[in-house]
Amino acid sequence: MSTPDLMNRLRALVEGRVKLYNVYKGVLINYEATLKHVAERAIKLQVARAQAVALAFERQTRMEVPGFATVIEGFVSEIDIPTETVWLRDLHPALTALLKRMETRVEPRDAVEVEVETSRMKLITHLVDISGSGMGLSIAGLYATTTVFPPGSEITARIFGLPTSRNPVVVQGRIMYVRNEADQGRLGIGGVTSLLNTPAIRDYIGLRQSEIMRELNLVYQAEVQKRLKG
Repeated sequence: MSTPDLMNRLRALVEGRVKLYNVYKGVLINYEATLKHVAERAIKLQVARAQAVALAFERQTRMEVPGFATVIEGFVSEIDIPTETVWLRDLHPALTALLKRMETRVEPRDAVEVEVETSRMKLITHLVDISGSGMGLSIAGLYATTTVFPPGSEITARIFGLPTSRNPVVVQGRIMYVRNEADQGRLGIGGVTSLLNTPAIRDYIGLRQSEIMRELNLVYQAEVQKRLKG
């Protein structure tokens, strides 16, 4: 679909509703928005408060449009958080389909220590994010190799200091990936029987999700106050 064709189809939907998908600190933010105006190469949307903050943070979005077979991607051109309006540019069909069941993968607010153990070694790491089926851990770049952590091999993780548990939470899984990112290693653990079946982890994910949604609202309120004072 060419850009002119895409914009013409969107013009016919002005004042209609679309659905936006963003991720803020691992939490999926997906509210409906109203298509307010279609210019030659950009569109204006009226969005939800939380979506406005997420858009300002991520600077792009994916959009489901009624009657469209593909998801549309776009980048933030201008955004006004207090008025909950955004202009999107460079709209184009997404190369990959939108995952309907995107998992909430929350990032910790405070440092969470995780001890990992394989048949080869034991190592202290830190939690980067966690979902109902796996977790991401930060490790020293020295250990971020497939020799140390062979993908597919079994691993045990003991999570310390979760505010929802007095005791370490033990998770059994498999190494999904290991990579080096700017001298900081990243280790992915998956293949876990739903972590949501572990009360302490389920409660922690819910706690962080609530905290992040409150944070979105606080950012919005701060932007409104800044506008009033300015």
